[in-house]
Amino acid sequence: DEKNTYERFRDQFTKLILWKMIEFESVLYIDSDCLVIRNINYLFNVHKSFENDKLIGVSRDIMNGRWLSTFNMGVFVVKPNRKEFNRLINFKNNDKLKFDTTMSEQGFLNVVYKDKWFELGFEYNANLATYSQMNKYWLKRENRISIIHYTMSKPWECSKTYKKVCEFWQNITIS
Repeated sequence: DEKNTYERFRDQFTKLILWKMIEFESVLYIDSDCLVIRNINYLFNVHKSFENDKLIGVSRDIMNGRWLSTFNMGVFVVKPNRKEFNRLINFKNNDKLKFDTTMSEQGFLNVVYKDKWFELGFEYNANLATYSQMNKYWLKRENRISIIHYTMSKPWECSKTYKKVCEFWQNITIS
C-alpha cells in the first residue's frame, strides 16, 4: 500500500534481506540518521541474550511523550536465518496480515514480532522524540547514550528545538 506509506520509507522492506545473511552469527543495522557517540560493543553480542521466542533486538518507540508497546527500527539486531526470512516473505505476501503501512517495514515487523522482541534499551536508539517529549528522561540518561537517532530533525537541517543534540553530529562531521 505504497500510497499510504511515507515516501521516505517506501524502500524499507529491503531490510528483510538481512535475515538471509546466514554467513553471520548476527547482523546489526543502524539507520543513516543515527550517530554512534559511545562504545556499542554490547550490540555485537546481544544476540546471545535472545531467548527462543525473541527474534529481533530493538528499542521501544515513543509517541506523544509516552512509551509505546511497539519498537523503532532505526537500530536493530537479528540472528540471520533462512527459514525466518522465508516466513517474513510469506507474511509480507499475505494480504490477510494487517499492519500500519505509513511506517512501512516498521509497522509490518511490529505485527510479526509482537511480544517477540528483545529490548536493547533507550541508550542504543536514543530517539529525538524522547529529547523533545520526555526531556527530563533524556537528560537523566544522556551520559549513557551510545546511539542518537535523529528521527524528528535531521542534524544537517537542525531545528532550534534540537540544536544541542545536533551539535554532537556537527562537531563530529566538522572535525
